[in-house]
Amino acid sequence: MRALVGVRCLIQPKTGIGHYTEELLQALRQHPQAPQIATYPGPMLLSVAKKALDWGKSLKKLTTLGRSGQKRFGSPQESLAGPAKSPLSERVYEWLLDRELRSKKYDFYHEPNYFAQPCDLPTIVTVCDLSALIHPQWHPADRVRRHEQLFRWLVPSGAHFLTISRFVSQEMQKYLGIHPSRIHVTCCGVRNHLRPLPAEAVKTTLARLGLPSGYFLHVGTIEPRKNLGLLLRAWADLPDRVRTRHPLVLAGGIGWKETGVLDLMADLKPKGLFHLGYIDDADLPALYGGARALVYPSHYEGFGMPPVEMLACGGVVLAAPAGAVEEVASPSAHILRSQDPQEWRDAMLRLAVDDDWHAELASQAIETASRHTWQRCADLTISGYQKLMGQSVELSKPGKAA
Repeated sequence: MRALVGVRCLIQPKTGIGHYTEELLQALRQHPQAPQIATYPGPMLLSVAKKALDWGKSLKKLTTLGRSGQKRFGSPQESLAGPAKSPLSERVYEWLLDRELRSKKYDFYHEPNYFAQPCDLPTIVTVCDLSALIHPQWHPADRVRRHEQLFRWLVPSGAHFLTISRFVSQEMQKYLGIHPSRIHVTCCGVRNHLRPLPAEAVKTTLARLGLPSGYFLHVGTIEPRKNLGLLLRAWADLPDRVRTRHPLVLAGGIGWKETGVLDLMADLKPKGLFHLGYIDDADLPALYGGARALVYPSHYEGFGMPPVEMLACGGVVLAAPAGAVEEVASPSAHILRSQDPQEWRDAMLRLAVDDDWHAELASQAIETASRHTWQRCADLTISGYQKLMGQSVELSKPGKAA
């Protein structure tokens, strides 16, 4: 089999979908049963696109130097949500991809980032979650509109789907009415560098980042779905001596619709809150290793990589069920089924002072994380490919009868 895999998501700084795409491709290329894989954009065009993006960001910074009225924690337009896309560049990309899909060089098409190009090839699409459809209040209006348009034609098209958890598969069946035979449950894996580090290596990285050790940590974009208001209020209510010993560190870019959270972050900064912004991948193991616990009160996750990554580094996780988080992080993570900041405050206080409980939660962390590998993801993905090619029907275009 010959597959074309869309990798447009790798142009931007990598977040969850980017890491999934990159790691899955690497695992597939090492798998003896994998199809022949080609990517679009190809390596050369992808490199050019990344350089163009970097150049555009540098130019934007130069043109905004000296301007007043910047937000205290940066601008949402410069966050992980990415810059607004040019309609012209969108049309050019779609035209080039359409030409590649029509080239007759491929047996099927895999789009890892939702937005598949309509084509006549058997198509399989990775769906990481349905939050933009089910909870539109958590997302920018343009994103919601694009997802609604996408699934309006994709659901009846005959395409197959890969999901990264059983939770997402169940959501697709419940809300979209997709037959289970078209949905193939896979997983995410833990990247190789995410493992416990020697204490000295952790200390060196924390010193460079300007952090003490023993902090409470949150990793993820600042957006409504992450429920950071609850975390901020819970941490702020800890006794002064506990907050001093265990500051709160937020690692992740600024997303959208969180003006109130940004204001609260500004108020809490003098009390020991650190906002690091986007963190380099190489620093993540030390960031996890230096934390007392990862606190993850998210409303909804299709998988929940930060909790699993924290477990892989031998750390402690306090989390909400959050859709798939309980599925992928149990039994090691302590799951708190509450939206009461006082209950989260009490759990954080116990983690701060109860060393025996802390050690108990950490004792199974690495074993739990070891269930999630990119080799397993590749195995399950190939199974989805094989079922697609065994049962495939022509992928309908928008406006074309399914």
